Amino acid sequence: MLLPQNATAADSTTTASRAVAPMSLTQSIDLLPVGVEDRTGYERTKFRRWIDADKDGCSTRVEV
Repeated sequence: MLLPQNATAADSTTTASRAVAPMSLTQSIDLLPVGVEDRTGYERTKFRRWIDADKDGCSTRVEV
């Protein structure tokens, strides 16, 4: 069972006066905050070690 953001498992079992409605995974995911991407300080040239260790034609970046 997934609980609303400010509810706890203890709330749902010990507090009879407060109803906690279960929600679907999709509803829970929709409630997750989405942050703004910040690439400050990222420089691709700092990551020069993209190699093909297993020789399958894919670099480390592609494998990950």
